[in-house]
This record gives sequence, structure tokens and C-alpha cells, in this order.
Amino acid sequence: MGRDGPDLTPEQRESLIWQEAARLTQMVEEAVGDGGHGGLLDQWRLDNPGLTPDYETVVSSMRQA
Repeated sequence: MGRDGPDLTPEQRESLIWQEAARLTQMVEEAVGDGGHGGLLDQWRLDNPGLTPDYETVVSSMRQA
């Protein structure tokens, strides 16, 4: 079956959800640039090298800005 079929384990399904959330977060960041969060995400990236901020981090940064 496909990648979202019923034969996925709960762990596989959760992994796919997190991957999709990261992809959508990246799309939002590209669409709004730094306008929605100022330099807060830039600082987060400096503090967390090699990681991509998750949805909650992006939203929190936008609220703080």
C-alpha cells in the first residue's frame, strides 16, 4: 500500500507527520521571511545548529515578535 496506507506502524505514521510539519514550516518561513518573527528564528538557529525549528517554535517566535 502507499506511504499513508493502513500498513504503517504508529512510529512510521508519526515520523511522516513530523516530516510533513517540517516541510510546511519551511514553506511558511520562505513565504513570510523574517517579517513574522524578526531575528528570533535566526537566533534559534544559531543556538541549535543543524536543526530545523518545528511548527511550535515558529509560532512562538511569531508571537514574541
